[in-house]
Amino acid sequence: MKNSERSNQYKRNDNLERTLKELEELLGPVEGAVSERFDEPSLPQVFIIGCARSGTTLLFQYLASSGLFSYPSNIISRFYYAPYIGAKIQSLLYDLDDKGELLGATKDIAYHSDLGKTKGPVQPHEFWYFWNRFVQFEENQVISQTNKEKMDIAHLRREVAAFESVKNRPILMKAMNFNWELDFLASIFPNAYFIHVKREVVFNAQSLLLSREKYFDDRNKWYSFRPPEFEKYDQMSALEQVVSQVKDVHQAIDSCDELSHRIFEVKYEQFCLNPKNVLLPILSRIGLTQNGSELTDTSFISGNEVKISELDFSQLKRISQDLQI
Repeated sequence: MKNSERSNQYKRNDNLERTLKELEELLGPVEGAVSERFDEPSLPQVFIIGCARSGTTLLFQYLASSGLFSYPSNIISRFYYAPYIGAKIQSLLYDLDDKGELLGATKDIAYHSDLGKTKGPVQPHEFWYFWNRFVQFEENQVISQTNKEKMDIAHLRREVAAFESVKNRPILMKAMNFNWELDFLASIFPNAYFIHVKREVVFNAQSLLLSREKYFDDRNKWYSFRPPEFEKYDQMSALEQVVSQVKDVHQAIDSCDELSHRIFEVKYEQFCLNPKNVLLPILSRIGLTQNGSELTDTSFISGNEVKISELDFSQLKRISQDLQI
């Protein structure tokens, strides 16, 4: 999506982008030298997948707060070109800052976000810049065979292994950009597991529609990753598009039959009611916890209420029924 099309509050900061590129030139070679010490991750990886606006960020925040994982934070996101160095700097500035002299005393993860963006030094970050260093997606979010063959998979594995080593905890990341390439991602990380978040279709579609209006000031502009069959959306209304978007994402993930033993489905509404009960069986099967003592006993408000006109909402329901989802 073009920066010029975004609402002012979501435009990229050009000064920040220039600084990040300068630091990448300085620190990237150092990270490369460090990663040469590693081969591949030794612990499982957990990747969060599913449709945008389905609750993936809330799930990410909850799991990050458990202390079971290493994950890209807002601090580490500034070092997408050097996650090992970023994790070490976070440890110096935050984990080892016993007196709260640098970034404050509180180290809790607050369950707030704005279109997937969080605020706070150790809040989880989507980390798309990291993935984009290694993976060249087409405009419609698939990876050509040529680009798969050109990709430096060994380097990617080494960097994830180096990142993992800082805290010696399993890596937790979002991977919704791979919704249509899960087989490929699973081949890169044979010890990876996937948590597929599913939200009630009509409310997921409503949230996508509202995100378009918030991010672009235009409900007709596409929000989030584009499915492989994106051309078919040209003839659809905005309401038809957002419902079909949810449907196509879930169909792509559900069709990965060979990965069924590595994909765990989480219903967003059930997660909100009792996240610990929903996630404990999954984490236990992966071998990451036995009694779930790290998981917080809490609940969340799902936000599943009508937030658009009654006419638009009734049309969303009709479209989802017509598509039999």
